[in-house]
Amino acid sequence: MNMQPTVVALVLLLSAGAAQAQVQQTRYKVYGTGNTSCAMYAEAQKNTPEYFQYASWILGYVSAAGLYSVKELPPTESDPILATALLYCQQHPMAAIADAGEYAVQQLRQDGQ
Repeated sequence: MNMQPTVVALVLLLSAGAAQAQVQQTRYKVYGTGNTSCAMYAEAQKNTPEYFQYASWILGYVSAAGLYSVKELPPTESDPILATALLYCQQHPMAAIADAGEYAVQQLRQDGQ
């Protein structure tokens, strides 16, 4: 009996589960696109529906953080926020897009000090 296909299938199944478990690193429940891996955002081509979906989620996250923040976030344009999130995603492809949004918020807070 050849066990090789069974072992290969088991390894693929376990590695897929581990990759999925690593995606969400946040301390709260994340809904929708925020659960998508950073790798997907980093690979998305500008001006595609996927890019706009990821970018809109990140900008909405940053906007909500500004709304609920004790200290107002400094004003900025969308492009620097998205560039910061993209840099995070390129460096952390297994993180969730929500983590990239949180990183962008942290950077804005540092810039505003």
